[in-house]
Amino acid sequence: MPVSPGTYSARGFGSQFLLVAPARNLVIAHLHAAKMPEDRLERLLRTIMAAAPTQVGR
Repeated sequence: MPVSPGTYSARGFGSQFLLVAPARNLVIAHLHAAKMPEDRLERLLRTIMAAAPTQVGR
């Protein structure tokens, strides 16, 4: 999945993850411990990223 430059992420147990996208002023923390299929997680991230602004106002 394409992300903005400067974006970083971390994975935890099961389906836990953290994604930080400074260019979009966005932090996503998914805390569900049960394992989810990768395609479902990617669909979730794509939906959230599509709703977030592409640039933070200056």
